[in-house]
Amino acid sequence: MGLGEDVPVRIQDVHAISSFNKIANNQIAVPGVPPRLHPLTQQLDLELDYHNKSLGRNYPSFTHHFEPLVRSIEATDPDYDLRQTDIVTNASNLRKMFMILLNQQSEYERYDLTWRNNILFLSKWTSDPSLNSSLGHGSGFEQATCIYDDLEDELLKSSASHHRVIQYRFGGLQLVVQSEVDAYHCDCHCPGNFDLALPETLSALTVDEVAQHRRRSSAVSAASSGASSNNLSVLSSDLSVTSLDCHCDSTRETTPASPPPSPCRSISMNDPETPFSGVLSASGNLIYSNSSPNLRVLRLGREIPARCLVEVKTHKVRNKPLFNAEAQLYFSQLSKLYIAKNDNGSFLPTVPSVSEDNKSNNPVEEKTEDIRLWVEAEQNQKTLQKVVALLKRLKDLAKQFEKEKGIRTITLLMRNDGMGEERGVNMKLYERTEECGVGGCLPEDYLDAAGWPGGKEEMGDEGLEDEAAKEEALKDEDLKDGGLQDN
Repeated sequence: MGLGEDVPVRIQDVHAISSFNKIANNQIAVPGVPPRLHPLTQQLDLELDYHNKSLGRNYPSFTHHFEPLVRSIEATDPDYDLRQTDIVTNASNLRKMFMILLNQQSEYERYDLTWRNNILFLSKWTSDPSLNSSLGHGSGFEQATCIYDDLEDELLKSSASHHRVIQYRFGGLQLVVQSEVDAYHCDCHCPGNFDLALPETLSALTVDEVAQHRRRSSAVSAASSGASSNNLSVLSSDLSVTSLDCHCDSTRETTPASPPPSPCRSISMNDPETPFSGVLSASGNLIYSNSSPNLRVLRLGREIPARCLVEVKTHKVRNKPLFNAEAQLYFSQLSKLYIAKNDNGSFLPTVPSVSEDNKSNNPVEEKTEDIRLWVEAEQNQKTLQKVVALLKRLKDLAKQFEKEKGIRTITLLMRNDGMGEERGVNMKLYERTEECGVGGCLPEDYLDAAGWPGGKEEMGDEGLEDEAAKEEALKDEDLKDGGLQDN
């Protein structure tokens, strides 16, 4: 089945698995809770994020990039078996792949890939100097409008971000996808409707622990910025997207069978085999546990359903938005959007759209129908097919590299020219060699408990030092005819 055949690619069989907040370095809260969106009711003037001193500049770092995801799953559903999955990744990675393959504006991305037990872990480049940078007003606007209510736990209010983990079928692949959630917007899940047992929660923690997390500036420690030089060597020059062929079976997809019991250890007070270091609240609940040597899991928060979650976006009044809201919502499987426009940092209340679906003048838009139309658009369908084809090709190559060369950690570099033609997309794979002190995507104790083969991760360097170095790496053996070919 070639890419040119009329086979629709859609996300199906969506199931929520877990959620968590990033509290501080190697610390998360499960299930956590996002802040609550308070749409503007009056003018708001903000500096550029780069000059906004009220923004926290440091973000939590984690020894193993995907450990928060797997530990949150263990805490939420101990019977979930990750080995039923083809690919584990972030929604932002899928969106960026889509945008590069669409090739309507010039973009460049690096992805780090790890192959373990027939699962491809596809992550962003965590050492990218521009990873947490913001050139506009978006971070400042979120800080001003996405706010934790006073009744929320102090530790949650100090957290840096909230994340949601879901699974779905995409073009015949089983994916586990993590996405960051900006806020929730509803009255049904505000803290006043829940018994949060705040006195027990706070009294169970020491004064030092509460003080440590009281403010974001003290709760979140900076990741070490020192990065050693790269050991990236060219693996293959045959990742020409012209060779990709999408064998999509989305028309015959069925709900996957219930997964077998997981061999991975869960966080349990009753299991003497499970190490933990925690304290109990007055009600006997485990409040603070150490589920691994590298990550502390805090049992705090409550689940918020997808229908109440909202994506927050900003852009200048006179400029065309640089983001593709439908793509981001689609890969995150959310449907609510709040857009705020500014004139040199001056935001005014959003004027609600007038429609049959918005009779209450809600400034938060329900985008379900827009997303459906976006998915069905011809050009978007072609690009979604290309994303599926690329993911399948990467999975096949990762399996081949391990079998033939013993390589399990590789890097994918992608770039386009923004000219809209398929040959304008270029990709290249590199081997990442093992370096001392690099943690890998998952901890060894998790892999050992899961019965996964292999020793230490051959994780490579923290990444190319800057954009110029990345460009230089591509000059060596660029894949010239880089477009996906419709056969």
